[in-house]
Amino acid sequence: MSITLKLRNGDIILPKHYFDDYLNIDWFFSSLIKFEELDEYSIWEDKEAVLSIFDSLRFNRLIVHNNVSYDYLEVLCDMWCAPKWLIDEIKNVQKKYCTNLKFNNHVFACISCNTGYTLSENTNTSCKSHKYMLNKNTNKYDCCNGDPGTPGCIIGYHKCCSYEFKNYYTIFNSQN
Repeated sequence: MSITLKLRNGDIILPKHYFDDYLNIDWFFSSLIKFEELDEYSIWEDKEAVLSIFDSLRFNRLIVHNNVSYDYLEVLCDMWCAPKWLIDEIKNVQKKYCTNLKFNNHVFACISCNTGYTLSENTNTSCKSHKYMLNKNTNKYDCCNGDPGTPGCIIGYHKCCSYEFKNYYTIFNSQN
């Protein structure tokens, strides 16, 4: 025997033993199944979010499928009276994400090219600088013989002053 969930973007077919083994706890979904005792239910929710909840309950840790919003998952868990540990875990991940987002979006100054950059956008081709200064006599860079305004001949990650990074990191962590 199985239970079919007709969701807004696809169906989930649950074997009865899966429900009995993993989802038969005190929450909305098990109450719905026990009260109605139908083989098919129409629920206007996202399939991947519902699967995330089911898998999280099965493995006793937060499992989030692709393209599932943590905000949506939290509200759905709350609405369905999911276990408190699951809702708390979602909130913890959201808090960590927001914290990392703030830190990753702070603008640092690159010590090589003097450009402002964020950690979240720093790639192996972000920094373009010259190894040597512009030669005033030839009006060319000594490292690559490039003219003024020529993109840098050394390409890599932006680098920040370790003192600046350490200070920001210390201040940032003391606020969180």
